[in-house]
Amino acid sequence: MGKLRTWISGFAWGLILGVVCAGMGAIMFFRPDFVERLRAERPFATASAPLADTPPAAAPAAVAPPAASAPASAPASAAPAPATTNLPPFFTNTTTQTSLDKAFAPPRAFSPGDDLVVRGVNTSKGTLNLAVRIDDASSKNWMSNFNTNQNFPPGPFVMRVPLNNLPTPSGGTLDLSALTRFIVFTEEGAPPAKIDSVQIEPRQKSGALTPSTTTAANAVKDGQTWLAGARLTATQDFSAPVSFDANQDLVVTGTNDTGKPVTIHLRVDDVNSTNWNSRVNASATFPPGPFVLRSPVSSWVTPSKTRLDRTRVRRIIVFAGEGDGPIRLTDLHVEAGSPVPPDALALRFAPTAEIQVPGFETILPNDPRLSRAAGVLVRTQNDPLLSGGLNGIETVTIPWTKSAVATVSLWTEDQGEWEYFPHSLNRTITINGQVVFQQSLSPEEWVDQVYKRNLWKEAMIDGGPWEVFARSRAGLITATVPVIDNKIVVQLQSDQPPNNGYLAAMVIEPGDSDKAVDAVEAWRRKRFLERWPVQDKPVNPALATDVTLRVLPAGSNRSQHPFWDPTLPVQANFQAPRGGIVSVDFLAFSNQDDLMPNVSTSAPDGITPQVRWGKWTFMRRDVAENGLTITSDVLDGDLSRMRIVNGIPRRLNVTFTVPDTASGTLPITLSLDIAGVKVDATALVEVIPVRLPAADRPIGYYMAAPNWEIWFPPTPDQADRGMACDYAALRFFGITGVAPDTVAPTPDKMARYVQQMALVKQAGFVPPYFDYASVKVMQQTAGYSKVGPSIASTLRALSAAGIPAPLWSIADEPADGDAGLADLKSVRDAIKASAADAQISGQLNSPKQKALVPVFNTVLVNDGFGVGEALFRQMRSQKVIPWMYNMPDYRAAAGFLMWRTGGQGYLQWHARAWTGDPSDPTDGRETDFAMLPLSGDRCSPAPTIDALLLATSEGIEDLRWLLWLDQRAATDTKARALRDSLIEAVPGDWDTFKKAPPSLPALRSKIIDFARASSAG
Repeated sequence: MGKLRTWISGFAWGLILGVVCAGMGAIMFFRPDFVERLRAERPFATASAPLADTPPAAAPAAVAPPAASAPASAPASAAPAPATTNLPPFFTNTTTQTSLDKAFAPPRAFSPGDDLVVRGVNTSKGTLNLAVRIDDASSKNWMSNFNTNQNFPPGPFVMRVPLNNLPTPSGGTLDLSALTRFIVFTEEGAPPAKIDSVQIEPRQKSGALTPSTTTAANAVKDGQTWLAGARLTATQDFSAPVSFDANQDLVVTGTNDTGKPVTIHLRVDDVNSTNWNSRVNASATFPPGPFVLRSPVSSWVTPSKTRLDRTRVRRIIVFAGEGDGPIRLTDLHVEAGSPVPPDALALRFAPTAEIQVPGFETILPNDPRLSRAAGVLVRTQNDPLLSGGLNGIETVTIPWTKSAVATVSLWTEDQGEWEYFPHSLNRTITINGQVVFQQSLSPEEWVDQVYKRNLWKEAMIDGGPWEVFARSRAGLITATVPVIDNKIVVQLQSDQPPNNGYLAAMVIEPGDSDKAVDAVEAWRRKRFLERWPVQDKPVNPALATDVTLRVLPAGSNRSQHPFWDPTLPVQANFQAPRGGIVSVDFLAFSNQDDLMPNVSTSAPDGITPQVRWGKWTFMRRDVAENGLTITSDVLDGDLSRMRIVNGIPRRLNVTFTVPDTASGTLPITLSLDIAGVKVDATALVEVIPVRLPAADRPIGYYMAAPNWEIWFPPTPDQADRGMACDYAALRFFGITGVAPDTVAPTPDKMARYVQQMALVKQAGFVPPYFDYASVKVMQQTAGYSKVGPSIASTLRALSAAGIPAPLWSIADEPADGDAGLADLKSVRDAIKASAADAQISGQLNSPKQKALVPVFNTVLVNDGFGVGEALFRQMRSQKVIPWMYNMPDYRAAAGFLMWRTGGQGYLQWHARAWTGDPSDPTDGRETDFAMLPLSGDRCSPAPTIDALLLATSEGIEDLRWLLWLDQRAATDTKARALRDSLIEAVPGDWDTFKKAPPSLPALRSKIIDFARASSAG
């Protein structure tokens, strides 16, 4: 990819949401912001939205009758009744044991100045959720009526529903001149409310409250709580607006006990809020377990970029995402947001005024305390002090008269973004003439000391995510200096723009005290752990009663979280063909510490196993998740770094290739000496006396050199040596395909391109090789008109060197529609005009892009586009070769699903794509992807891999067994019958497959049993 690094998985702007309405089979497509607005405008759907003819579980027919039962005798054109506020109460002295249903025939008009008012008492000990539904003459189902609800604590309550704005979920508004029904009800199974009255009243004319009266009379105090125990959706209305302090935080706490990730939304309205653009909206996705959604008042900026009036807040709503729940809150409460002691000064260097931190004064790029205007860097919002800052700063001068000596703390590290990490080699920071930090490093020293600084830290052993990686992300520098001329003057010198002269925050405190900086760091830690909760729990160390080593049976999950099972065996059976790859996991569990355990293997002649240990790391496997998991999926081959710690399991992986001459059973024994106690476990591998055909299509990964080779370019020979080691690591596990990392073949770099492609061929990968970035780079650098001639020259040079022609990608999840089609045809035709034999390819991720398929010779599609036998058959009829990319199930896509659908290739993102700091999974909008994780030496005898590479390897082994079966089926009726049964067992499209995935190890075992029986016969 040269210097171009782009992401492909997860940033398509469109999000498809299917909403099935009563009596309709239409599918509507929304942009994500439209969906968010829709949810914000109808936050009560999960609790009080009965469908026509089919009430929801929360409101059965006995509680909330369907709209279809409204008076049928009233024609749609009936004249409305005159508006009036002198109506007698609709209901008095009753309960919501059954729904309170008031219908009007003919429809009645009401004044926009009126409210529907429900007065009553919550006689239960918990929160009461009271719901109101209103229909007009056009209401037919949930999408066309108005729904709202509120939560009330025990005791008397008043619920007011203003009639001047009655929006429906479909985006319309009820006709106030033709209302047909009011329904008041409580959810099924909940204690009923005691209702004193339900009636129409004129709206209270309290007038506009000024900030001064509101603040004095209705100031919210730290520690104040609402909605304790409330079920979502939960609403807190204020009869008179309340005032929040700018240094307060509004905090939602609860527990996600659904067993799956849920999205929690917080909405805050002031007296001026009328729609999504004029209120504050915050949301986050949480894994199972307790959650905290925090909204600093200082960050209350609406989507229209105006500040919410924090002194006149009238409503707060907490609701779950579409399909999430049911969720109950612990509470909604207020905390003091500022961590800064009163005698300290805290400064936040912010790109925009919207970025504010409680207790910190904001310094913007043109602040007069800067010696010159600064540049800006905006980063992902994962840490309140690191989400952006100012760069290009030379001098900051801050008046200071509180003390003769001051302690100054600076947060100096840009957290980075995408595949970029700040990489200054030379930095000097001076405060009041005193050098407080100085760094001068070579590129090699920078890689070892900065980029790999947290390489050997482990989850659980070295602490939580804060201790393992987050604390070091700030570049915190603290120094005590004399105050000169009542000023603190900070001077910054550094290289490597855009991170030269970078600051995110500063704290100054009197004397030599660290109280303020310690308070800020404690505050950072708390906020970080709230935003990134850890989903997995360590194993109970009391379960470790001795020193033991066990082997995991065949078919065990490749991705491992902390666990211990005392029933695991010390010996297990495995099966493999000649030339097959065997990868076995072992698990050590000890009540003794050993920082240098001895590891050895015993295997028959001709077998040299590679041994790796599973490093415990915090990972963010799901792109959309805010939660962290603990896995031992980073398998490192440097055994000198492995530690055994009391009560923490240690994974070890042994991988080898079965010799072509092997027969019988191969005993592979792993031995450990832990604190003087020797333990071992054995894998017994039965050799199936068949030789499988090689995988006949490319299956593998997008490839890239380590990021530092972009910033500090090596010589071509050095780069090729490292890349050859990467390729060998992948090939050892049977990986057959690759999208190589190359320069773009412009005339001045064509020879280098041929060199890099020769390296791919020498590694033994199956062609064609997918060239992901060259066309893009040439369009941007060489110009559109030169792309075709450059490709034509390149194809001639490759042919002369005996190197296969690549697939030239011209589309990375492009726009659909006529404009997108025209653009792609234009690029393709320009290339074909100069290079008629050029193979054109691209990646598609949406069903809307199906019209683009004929543009390509080979097209890569993922589960978003659709993956299936029928779809691939249609592509082949269009003379287009189907590949897959970025599939959720690596093993299935590489094996049984590939075979079943007829796919001809598969690439997964990514062999190496770190976002920012490779030790920090939280510093990008997406997680890190790296089948070749950061390691001490990428050319070590057992290179570091991710355990998901084993899943791909197993999928390729599945495919080889299936190809062998296909060959046998041509002449063997029993083989044909087995193949037919596998076709029946494996769904032919991904959507069906994911709903009921078959056991792939069991399916492979059926083929192995047949092979064993055939060889015995």
